[in-house]
Amino acid sequence: MKPIYIPHGVSVPSNTLCVDGSISGARTCYSHWVGVDSPKEIAHDLSTGILLNAAKDPEKYFSSFEYVANNHVDADGILSMAVALDPSLLEYEQIMLDAAAYGDFNYFKSEAGARLALRLNQAMRGCAGQYGDGWEHQACKILPCRIREFITESREPDKERDAQIDMIKARIQAIDDGDVRLNEGKSFTQVVCKHEHGHQENDSLDVHQADDLPLWSLNERIKPDQFQLLCLESDEGVYAQFNAPTHSWAMTIDLPMLSLPDGLAAQEVLQQAEGNDVKWVGSPQAGHLDYTCIFGVVDKAGKAAPSSLSANQIAEIVGEQVNLA
Repeated sequence: MKPIYIPHGVSVPSNTLCVDGSISGARTCYSHWVGVDSPKEIAHDLSTGILLNAAKDPEKYFSSFEYVANNHVDADGILSMAVALDPSLLEYEQIMLDAAAYGDFNYFKSEAGARLALRLNQAMRGCAGQYGDGWEHQACKILPCRIREFITESREPDKERDAQIDMIKARIQAIDDGDVRLNEGKSFTQVVCKHEHGHQENDSLDVHQADDLPLWSLNERIKPDQFQLLCLESDEGVYAQFNAPTHSWAMTIDLPMLSLPDGLAAQEVLQQAEGNDVKWVGSPQAGHLDYTCIFGVVDKAGKAAPSSLSANQIAEIVGEQVNLA
């Protein structure tokens, strides 16, 4: 098989296996995207997991394809392509699954898996810097063939990767120590902490950003069926956003599939009560706060901004107005 990148709207070669995405015209697709009909016998929460299951019978699931393609570049996608190209990577099953979970679901399953995902992010960023426009073509061609090398390199000390791992561990400890407060309700958990660096939207090219509430830390302590109300308290007010679980966009097998609520009523009540010159927004604007954000508060530029409402007031309105039954 030959690895290729297929941008949206571009025709796909015949006899192509699509992985971790959805490409019109591909003969078969092994993906956890909603709406993709992957073979049920190899189903998994992660696309990497689907491909690793398929790797247990490569003759059946891989041998008839000439190309393996993806329409985007991230850790789960690169790892999925790698397994299709080299089924013997099955020997690294756990670290690859943990790396894919770190990248796609913001799960800190293991330090080794997180470090591999971060090394992949560095490699993707390197491709973007070296090749510029169209870098995804080169990334899909080069990176899946270097997974063994990346696994080895991920074990080595690295200032960026070390800082990210240390931050995740420190924020997990802050939750355990009560410096980050979790108020668990029936359907959502409110997270309250002091605003210092803010909460950062994650990107597959990022390695380390200072973040008061890294999602990997929250997912270590919040149940996967709980929505998350993030509240960062500052002297100017409370930075707030209401997130769906970080796996909720995918077709999952073991992790719970959840219906996403309509947050419009809560947005309207929050806006009516708002005293600052800010706006409570839903999709698509809220997606700039986090990719599973349902609604949040922003300034005129669409950036996270402080609300005049207290964390308790916000939680009360969300509890009353958002139907999570």
